[in-house]
Amino acid sequence: MEDIELYFKSIAKRWNSTLTGVASARIFSPYITSTTAVFVTRDICPDSCQIYTLFSAVLFIRQSSSIDTLIKLKKKGIHLYSLPELHAKVVHVPSKFVSVGSQNLTLRGTKSKEASVVSTNPKIVDKAGVMLNKWAESAFEITLDMLLEMKAEIMPYLPKYKALVEEAITIDALIIESEQKRIENRKHSRELEGIKFRKEYNLQLRFCRDRIQAISPSGQIPQQLASELVRSCAWWKHPKADWVRSRGDAKHMNVGGYGHYIHKGNSFEISLAVGRCVALFKELLDLFEKGQEYSLEKLKKRIKDQARSSVSNSQGNLYKSFSLENNDMLFGNHSINLNDFTKFMMSKSGFGNIYAFKSSLQKRSETLNIEHAI
Repeated sequence: MEDIELYFKSIAKRWNSTLTGVASARIFSPYITSTTAVFVTRDICPDSCQIYTLFSAVLFIRQSSSIDTLIKLKKKGIHLYSLPELHAKVVHVPSKFVSVGSQNLTLRGTKSKEASVVSTNPKIVDKAGVMLNKWAESAFEITLDMLLEMKAEIMPYLPKYKALVEEAITIDALIIESEQKRIENRKHSRELEGIKFRKEYNLQLRFCRDRIQAISPSGQIPQQLASELVRSCAWWKHPKADWVRSRGDAKHMNVGGYGHYIHKGNSFEISLAVGRCVALFKELLDLFEKGQEYSLEKLKKRIKDQARSSVSNSQGNLYKSFSLENNDMLFGNHSINLNDFTKFMMSKSGFGNIYAFKSSLQKRSETLNIEHAI
């Protein structure tokens, strides 16, 4: 709307130009100080202007509002009124202008981040006037005698208040200084914790690399490890008891072109599956040592993929991805459970410890607000 304006800066100049020569104007401002109030009312006919403000010794002692300014305005002939509980800042010229916003009739108001809405729409202006009339009903006139008496009464308190303000400013500075020291101490503590965590993490990585090397010390998978894996992962469909663990399958392992395997027809190539997992673990260790991340769920999936691609048919050809039934690779009435396989490989490689450490580190970092890069 063309008759609505927004001000996100001082509106004092607009007030001055609007009030020049008007027949009637009302200003509502809780706080009033010298230069701004004098400037805004400089060219107004004094008898046509009414100013509503707060009249309080506390405000004058705090110098939120200026008693000398009010005396100057009163002597000029401007009508002054006390309006208790006033908080709004309004300038109103009947049928012509109204501004409502945050800016007081003070010097500080011209420098702070203030906002005002202006309307010159007669309907809006007059509607505002009706509401202001209701406010004005609870106001009472501030006489010159009241102002002079107020000035005399507050004078002894001004030096005391100034001293209190200076002490308060010192307190502010001390608190800021103390907080800066606390921030520096926390930062130092976080840096020390971060160094400690990185050292612990690097130890975990070295431990894990040693564990992986032990899985295939000379590039071959030891029979003992292959046997242990089968005892952990093999199942048998019992005619009466459904699926049961089949640790005895480890006694039926054989050695072929890919190393240790179990079952005939379709065979699970144990050495091949473990070797592929070792290569995967080494790949991820290199990533971790560079500070990169890799999700646990993604790793578990890739471990299962290594097992599924390590099944050969009767001609010795490998399946690209052997079929599953509820996370089981079926070999007749026997199976290899891939959840068990994944758990075994995570444990043997030490990768389970790495992810447990990373999870613990994340929780500790959130508690201590530590930035970590591992």
